[in-house]
Amino acid sequence: MLTAVAGVSVVAGPLLSFLLGPVFGYETSGRGAVPGPASLTGWDGPGRVLCELLPTGAYPLATHFPYVLVGLAAGRLCDPREPRDARRMAVRGAAAAAAGYGSAWVAAHPLGGRERLLDVIAARHPEALGAADPVREVLSGQFGAVPSTS
Repeated sequence: MLTAVAGVSVVAGPLLSFLLGPVFGYETSGRGAVPGPASLTGWDGPGRVLCELLPTGAYPLATHFPYVLVGLAAGRLCDPREPRDARRMAVRGAAAAAAGYGSAWVAAHPLGGRERLLDVIAARHPEALGAADPVREVLSGQFGAVPSTS
């Protein structure tokens, strides 16, 4: 059951965070906010803190917590103290990382994702076009949370 929940949340969590951003008013700016103690003052404070923690903050739980679940599931499926299981986990982890980074590279370069990002940046963030890497310039202000503009 934990493995199924982890698998579904790895796919659904980031999508949920991406899709809920505009619902809460975060399309191009405001993402990456970090709640502080002052956020809890006022009637809207707790709701704003939950919004910043779950779908829209600097490290939204909807995006990052599924990987904690994957680690828990991996720990339950095998014993990392056994050398054979540890090697198997290391190989599978390396394969998953290569697949993730590899598919991102394929989407960005051969499939033209970077060009589409540059088109969106030209339309919505023209001030970033003067930077050496406009994509990195826009994303650096988002603290890991991708804008929901494209």
